[in-house]
Amino acid sequence: MKRITLGLFGSLFVSLFVGCSGTEQTPPSTDWVIKRLDNYNTPAPRMGQRPDAVTKASVKIPAELRIVSWNVENLFDTENDPNNLGDDEFTPTGAQKWTVAAYEKKLAQLAQLIAEMKPDIIGLAEVENLRVLKDLQRTLLVNHAYDLPEIIHRESPDKRGIDVALLAKYKPTDTQWLRANDDAREMLSASFTIGPASVTVVMCHWKSKRIAPGSTEEASEAMRIKEASTLRTYVRSRLRDNPNAALLVMGDFNDFITAPILCQTAGFLLNREALKADPTALFNLASTLPENERGTYYYHPQKKWNDLDSISVSPRLLGEGTSSLWTLRSQSYRIVRTPKQLNSDKTPKGFRLFKPKDKPEGFYITTGYSDHFPVTLTLERVGAR
Repeated sequence: MKRITLGLFGSLFVSLFVGCSGTEQTPPSTDWVIKRLDNYNTPAPRMGQRPDAVTKASVKIPAELRIVSWNVENLFDTENDPNNLGDDEFTPTGAQKWTVAAYEKKLAQLAQLIAEMKPDIIGLAEVENLRVLKDLQRTLLVNHAYDLPEIIHRESPDKRGIDVALLAKYKPTDTQWLRANDDAREMLSASFTIGPASVTVVMCHWKSKRIAPGSTEEASEAMRIKEASTLRTYVRSRLRDNPNAALLVMGDFNDFITAPILCQTAGFLLNREALKADPTALFNLASTLPENERGTYYYHPQKKWNDLDSISVSPRLLGEGTSSLWTLRSQSYRIVRTPKQLNSDKTPKGFRLFKPKDKPEGFYITTGYSDHFPVTLTLERVGAR
């Protein structure tokens, strides 16, 4: 696939080097790649004849920022891309019977919930390409008059053909792509300077625990360790350069928040006090929720809730030390669960196509949203109140 930078439309080993207690050990050497995009602020065309939604002259500096992370579960278009084997079942003749009607219903469902959440920045996982992001952007605008004019995305080498992306109200001032190795799904880091206040958002979707054909559980874990180490190196560098940075890391990490890969290798600490021992680590906000309320994904074969999706923040967003210009609003971190997102057993209602028994062949009904719940938080601009 051709790489796309920006659009505006439309157990092998376990080397643990930062403990959950905050005790730091020597990190393992790891190959990691950060790709910086230059000239990112080149203006791009807007939808129809609308004026630019965000310009230096017209933007009003907000008092708060609402940030959302959501694995939207297989947002594919209906076309068969010969370069993407992962989309074969998401075509009109594929296993998912992925017709234009089904695709448009999926977009409408996602847009409905996004408009209700009202994010200023939303990170998305499991999106196929730029087209589906433009279509989601358009659906938000047409159906709900909700505008997220900026799309930050590019194609990654993921074998399933799915990427991470950001939709935002603001144009990023800097964007970097992190990759654990040549065939890993990329992590996206984008910095937004809004007036005098800057915030950096890193969106992730790490290797699944599901074993792909020809792979092993050990290989899956090893990849997540590489992804965690790559991210940790990047975060440590950013926070050493600027201890006051407002930085948050979010996404679907495909592991429990108590797993060593997250709370040790990646440095997502579960104890806020431990940040004092290592100010280059992050605090996982999922740990502020009761244990029985952290689930964002339900694994039906094991009948078990999983806290795969979370947001971790830098110490300065918690008001530690010299505060950044953004700070976390108290108790704003939450998992978004609304009645329409739930099955009868309160698990996430994934977007599904099924044939009622009393209907003729070829008659299908689509329903649901995603098999993951979104997570969200609100940042406040210091001095805004």
